[in-house]
Amino acid sequence: MATASDERTASDVLKSLARHLNCLNEDNKSSRRRALEAVKRETVEQRLSSGTLQELFAGLLKALLKCLSDPAETCRDTAIQIITGFIRAVPKPEDSLPYLMPALVQRLGGKEILEPAEELRLALMEMLCLVVEVCGRHLAPYLDDMIKILQRTITDPFPEVKKESCKCTISVAQSIPDHFHLQAESLLKPLLQTISHQHSQVRVSATQAIGAVIRHSTGKNVDDVLSHLAQRLFDDSPRVRKVVTAVVGDWLLHLPDRYSYFHKLIPLLLSSLSDEIPEIRSLAEDLWKQVGSQWEKENEDDLKDRMDFQLPAPPLYTSGGERPGLGCRELVVRNLSKLLPAVGRDIGDWLVQTRVKTAQLLRVLLLHAEDHSTQHLQTLLNVLYHACADPENDVRAQALYLDQLLVCVDAVLCVCQVDCDVISLQLLKVLVSVQSLASHQEQCNKAEESVRCLCEAQGLSGACELYRQHMADLLQWLCDSHHTWTSYSIQKTQLEIITVQSGPVVGEFLPALMPLLKSCLEPSRDPEMRLHIFTMLSKLLLDASNTLDSQGRFVEYMEMVLQDLLLPNLVWRSGRSAAAVRTAALSCLLAVLHGAAFPVEKVLLVEETLSTQLISALEEDSKLARLLACRSLHSLLRLTTQRLSTDSLNKIYPELLKRVDDSSEDVRVEALKSLSTWFSSLGKNYDTQSCRPHLEFLFQQLLLYMDDPDTKIQDSVLEVLKVASAVDRGLLQQQTEAVREKQRSHEYCDKLLQHIHSL
Repeated sequence: MATASDERTASDVLKSLARHLNCLNEDNKSSRRRALEAVKRETVEQRLSSGTLQELFAGLLKALLKCLSDPAETCRDTAIQIITGFIRAVPKPEDSLPYLMPALVQRLGGKEILEPAEELRLALMEMLCLVVEVCGRHLAPYLDDMIKILQRTITDPFPEVKKESCKCTISVAQSIPDHFHLQAESLLKPLLQTISHQHSQVRVSATQAIGAVIRHSTGKNVDDVLSHLAQRLFDDSPRVRKVVTAVVGDWLLHLPDRYSYFHKLIPLLLSSLSDEIPEIRSLAEDLWKQVGSQWEKENEDDLKDRMDFQLPAPPLYTSGGERPGLGCRELVVRNLSKLLPAVGRDIGDWLVQTRVKTAQLLRVLLLHAEDHSTQHLQTLLNVLYHACADPENDVRAQALYLDQLLVCVDAVLCVCQVDCDVISLQLLKVLVSVQSLASHQEQCNKAEESVRCLCEAQGLSGACELYRQHMADLLQWLCDSHHTWTSYSIQKTQLEIITVQSGPVVGEFLPALMPLLKSCLEPSRDPEMRLHIFTMLSKLLLDASNTLDSQGRFVEYMEMVLQDLLLPNLVWRSGRSAAAVRTAALSCLLAVLHGAAFPVEKVLLVEETLSTQLISALEEDSKLARLLACRSLHSLLRLTTQRLSTDSLNKIYPELLKRVDDSSEDVRVEALKSLSTWFSSLGKNYDTQSCRPHLEFLFQQLLLYMDDPDTKIQDSVLEVLKVASAVDRGLLQQQTEAVREKQRSHEYCDKLLQHIHSL
């Protein structure tokens, strides 16, 4: 209760604030902001007694709540800070609820978001969480208001608001459980929409909130959320999987109707026993032990004989760890008939990760069921047959699987020696496949060593000879399936290994290889698969004389490379994958143009299309793509020295000029190098008189860049203009003299004029 002294102090403060409170109604936002800052300074920032603050809060609350709708964001922010400060400091914050809750519902709980600033929506939610914390059971009459707000804010576009709303949901459930269960189910729909959010921490918060809602509800909605929680067991984030484990364990221990859901919840908790993260496995083990122990105590009379005369573990028990307790084993045994049909369905799921999880779960169930498994032998055998015949068996135990394959190959080589000739191709296919699937370098090294052993067994000088012997068959092996390749296909990696490791031999089989590449790089094919092929092609092109052009025949395929492989993939398409493919294609194009063996006649045939695509690439968002486009234009100009038409030349230089103003210094320097080559490319066909307007514009722009703040750019521009002086030195001298006095320093203009005079 406020004392008489508290009331007097509060009255004095309110009188001193009267002028400021009047200012809250003014049109000028600066006046309103200053008024709110004064209120804050004289109230919550002062060391006033709690009784005085209670009186002030009562006197100021309506005016402050009105400010939550102020047009100025700073005013709303300050009002939220003041109200939050009062709620935190006053002894009876629940007195404010009749006024505060309707205001918050209006601001946060409507169909439309009235508060446009996401930071302020977060501040309002933090205030609401504080209200729940300090008011506790006094919130019961306002449950409807709380639900309206949470239904809206759980799906707020701002992730931080989502997280705070989930936190608030948990607090409400724990503060007024006797009332919360009446409306808890209405929060599940927004929470289930949020549980798959792209931010892992939001998924964590949503999962925790779902756990609290179900725990404090009537329990009728467990079935509605189980599939969503099961999906989160495959989450990339360990934090999410850990929270799912904790929530399921909590339900198994505390849900009033948990016995009805044992057969649905047990598989979720047991699946976490096989998680790749030790911390999650440990949490699942602890929770499962608690569940089993609790169930033992609750069913002690029923289990008395088994507890008194426990049988030892089966002689072939191979869990590698502690035998599960009696309660845990009994829970599995009593629910196994309900669990196995679901296991049978999921072991044939189209998703590999689902089948892997199911197989891991099956192993755990069998270890718990022990000899009771024989009662379900027919169902079990069908499931086990299905698992053993799974085409993705290598995915479940890939390191072990690949290592055993290598051991088998080595054993065959050791026993057969020279007689390996007849199975040499098959062994090489196995070794190529192992390298394609290898998860660490050690496996690749072992496979390469086995390739060397295979060569020695046949008396071959090295891997190149081995690949020469089998290259036609290997390429045909890949061609048989290439129409179905995707980003997940192992064959694309097999192709890379074969082409890279065969070295100069690949240049002997271009008639088989090039059509395969053409088909794989059609724009309609999977973008990520094309990206992989382009990366491989780039490696080969960078060392073309020792790979694709080892026989000097690659020139015959240059037109195909440009027309069918590269140019179609330079056409702009939306999406990040498409952008990555264009960058990879540009890298290959640069390698092709940079190669000395490229005949200029082949380039001139596609020059117009090529120039158009490269000019388009100069506008790419990717800095690397713009850099590659500049270098490719540079190579194109160098390769076609003085052979390009005037129209083509005049189409190229304005785009290069734009890049001199690029955000990347590397691109700017590369663009200037290209312009230098452009000036060198002006042959007799380029009429400087008819093209004088082009040269005037070009000189003017370059002279502007010669005054750039970056000395590196200034030096580069000077070198370009020195080259340009050979084209029309009179015009350049005139332009330079005209701008000399306008530049910050005369140094570079003087250097250029000196060069012109020396010609």
